[in-house]
Amino acid sequence: YYTEDMLHPTKVAIGFIWKRFKETSISETSYKIMDEVETIQKGLAHRPFNPDSESHQEFLKKLAKKKVDLNQRFPQVKF
Repeated sequence: YYTEDMLHPTKVAIGFIWKRFKETSISETSYKIMDEVETIQKGLAHRPFNPDSESHQEFLKKLAKKKVDLNQRFPQVKF
């Protein structure tokens, strides 16, 4: 479960630990919200091949709408 440096956990270990933590410490009603936040964070991290393309501009509009919708329900969430 450790990387070559024997100090840090592997991605597999992190995934396993996160899964167990989530199951035991986080309410199932929060899972959907967590998924929405994850989707937005992945969208923000996305690096487009062609930033000026129409499809990317549409992607950015949809992403902005998701952020607004989530912030209306949960103003404490910041991106």
